Amino acid sequence: MPLKDIIRHQHGDDAVCSINEYNKTVSKCVKTSNQLTFLLRCRDSNLVPKGLQISSPVHRSPAVDKILHKASHLLVKNQIHQIRRRKSDLEAQRESMISKLEDTLQPDLYHKTMLLSQSSRDQLNQKVKLTHIKKLSKLQQPVHKHAKATIAKTGIKTVVNLSSNNLTEAQTSLLAKGLKYVPVSAKINIDAFITSIESGLQQLAPNGNVDYLRHQIIDTIKKSPRPRSNLSVQERQAIAELRQDKAITITEADKGKAAVIMDTQDFEQLINNSLSDSSTYLIITKDPTAKLEREHKKTLKDLHENREINDIVFNKLNPINSQAPYGRATIKIHKNPPKARVLVCSRGSVFYSTAQHLSRILAPLGKDGKAFISDSSAFISKLKEDQLSGIMVSYDVVDLFTNIPLQEALEILRNKLQTRIKELDTSLTINSIINLATTCFDFSYFTFNDKIYRQIHGLPMGSPLSPLITEIYMTSFEESALSTAPFQPLCWYRKVDDTFTTIDKQDDPAQLLQHLNNQHPRIKFTMETEQNRQLPFLDVALQSTDKGLVTSVYRKPTHTDQSGPMYQRETETLKIKCQNNITYLEAKKMLTNQTSTPSNLTYSAAVTRSVATSSITWQTDVTWIEE
Repeated sequence: MPLKDIIRHQHGDDAVCSINEYNKTVSKCVKTSNQLTFLLRCRDSNLVPKGLQISSPVHRSPAVDKILHKASHLLVKNQIHQIRRRKSDLEAQRESMISKLEDTLQPDLYHKTMLLSQSSRDQLNQKVKLTHIKKLSKLQQPVHKHAKATIAKTGIKTVVNLSSNNLTEAQTSLLAKGLKYVPVSAKINIDAFITSIESGLQQLAPNGNVDYLRHQIIDTIKKSPRPRSNLSVQERQAIAELRQDKAITITEADKGKAAVIMDTQDFEQLINNSLSDSSTYLIITKDPTAKLEREHKKTLKDLHENREINDIVFNKLNPINSQAPYGRATIKIHKNPPKARVLVCSRGSVFYSTAQHLSRILAPLGKDGKAFISDSSAFISKLKEDQLSGIMVSYDVVDLFTNIPLQEALEILRNKLQTRIKELDTSLTINSIINLATTCFDFSYFTFNDKIYRQIHGLPMGSPLSPLITEIYMTSFEESALSTAPFQPLCWYRKVDDTFTTIDKQDDPAQLLQHLNNQHPRIKFTMETEQNRQLPFLDVALQSTDKGLVTSVYRKPTHTDQSGPMYQRETETLKIKCQNNITYLEAKKMLTNQTSTPSNLTYSAAVTRSVATSSITWQTDVTWIEE
């Protein structure tokens, strides 16, 4: 029979209640004694427990930090005094309860009760003691505020330093966060906030209560917690250092998310090499934006009067205060030596809205090619349907956009429109569509380094209409080229400028390459054949086996394994975070053989504000881990 039941049988429920109260008091004594020891060690080590650290409601400064530090230590001393007094009171209660139990219980029962109490007391004491030791060791470790991210990849993966300068650890850590990383400001600009919502305040308070709303908003902002910096002090200093260093230029890699650092002189030389092609670019002396805007306004007005576009479309396409497109450069770090690619940022320019509108209504024309694939998932689906074999070959077009012959592409577009205009959601005539498309590309220009360049050949990389026109042209190009090819490939799939094909073992892929390069003087292909019966294409790694093609996920050498800073807060929705820029479902479709998937490939799916968090890790197989 348990001891408590024996005591209840011989001495009643009051005796059992007294024993329970005694055990509770002993437990409090143990916890209080350990807490006192912990605080004494903190005091002697000049440390402040987290619960007693005081935060500042105003802007931090060395003087404020000194005051807060002193006040926190006074709190520690005061807490020690209170706990000592509490410990003394608990010990007195414990001694009183021991005397009461000794008078109440029989000697053998009293002795057994004390032994059990002592045993549980020792166990609790050991547990609480270990907890406080861990807390103390954490406090004794050096603290690096806001340094939440440990950059594991600071080499060629995330930061590529091609300059003659040696980056500091803080500079490397800063750049590894990504060039689109936004530092959080430690201050809230209340005046700017009020100014930006002033028009809304007038609508919310038409009867003159605007001042009351302003005061309420300011009061709410002042009471809100200060934004927590997402950069360390050293990283903020690194921002200023990198900004002031004019000898280097920081840009991004053409593929992947790596930050590229180059000597400014070398960077400008790479850009000049790209822009010095007189058959593609031409320097002009006058900004044509105002003239082009007037002419385009007149064109849109004529279309509106002819009822080819309605009021909504007219207002959307009508350019107002247009800005000149500007160029920016990315570095092809996968090339040896590195090369530059010039991208044109056309948002807010004269023809941007028109190009966007045309790309929407003409979209069905760019997806009807037999070789067209939209993404890796579509590619996998076509492979499964065809069950192909043979030698795998990949053909890649060199600088596709800048080499597209515009007039030929527009003529192909006109021919497509003549048979399919009724399928499109538009009132524009064929001539109007061709004229608008011609207007968007006929005078392509951009600014770069205080110079104005006109692109006299090809399509600008940055116009919303360029990918669609490119797709329409390449569909016609490959149909014509394959119809006269020396042999017919077993399959032909293309995404923009990357083409995957399989050919019979007796056919020569170099012969097909030569045939493709003879089709047009500006359209040139490069070739990559399978090695060890393996070939990567897009995000898919393909392996030829006796049973057919086996697919798995592929990472390019320039991939940085970044999908955005994981220590930033996510939205309250289901987030599929993929470190290969593809979703988990897409990646899963690529796995025909789980054991062939390369190691070190990790994806995770997390539902925020939910107890369940799951992650998928591909190594030698696919596993689903629930935490």
